[in-house]
Amino acid sequence: MIGFPKLALALAAAATLAACAAAPLRPVADQPLSPEGLQRMSGGGFQETWIRPGFRAGDYRGLALESTRVSYRDAAERSRLGTTRITSTQDAFPISAEQRAHIEQRFAEELSTALDGVRLLPRTAEPRPGVLALRAELVDFVSRVPAQEPLERNWVSSVGEATLVIELWDTERNELMLRASSRDELGPPPRQFVRGNQVTSWAETNRQMRRWSRRVAELLEQLGSVEPLA
Repeated sequence: MIGFPKLALALAAAATLAACAAAPLRPVADQPLSPEGLQRMSGGGFQETWIRPGFRAGDYRGLALESTRVSYRDAAERSRLGTTRITSTQDAFPISAEQRAHIEQRFAEELSTALDGVRLLPRTAEPRPGVLALRAELVDFVSRVPAQEPLERNWVSSVGEATLVIELWDTERNELMLRASSRDELGPPPRQFVRGNQVTSWAETNRQMRRWSRRVAELLEQLGSVEPLA
């Protein structure tokens, strides 16, 4: 028999898993089509998901990761009398070329690993007829952590943020079939704080990369249960 503390923990874990599970994809009623001719959907784990009417994942034999990109918000540390000075109102900090290379590599690696586990659309090496092409981008990537940690302790609820945008393309017809996007904070759960330094920043960024990648894989698996939209 499970004791009360263990039972409570089990129930809490089950509730957490249920909350994290993406709601099923459903067409949004009375929503006009996008300029590309896509229908707005609810559910799927993204803030916005749009699918082309008539799209059926079962019509395709696989999926190829065509491209991953990261674009960054312009930011510069404020300077005074020739010295760098971090201010309390500064909300974005520069990201070096080395850091950008790391971010872009982790994004591509985590997404590639997640796609290898998608059963609905088996992974292929490159786009070809009958295979969907996935294009993924992190847009307006922002760092909230300076390269040099201030002398005083610095606690933050977010080390950065970015918008994940994914698109599925039928390259044979040069037609966009799906677009989904979400803007997310990089950091601990709400109402929690972490040290605002580079070590914590990389740890939280890597965790968010895995969360984004799992979200993409879960959305792709859900496409098998979406009925063709009229």
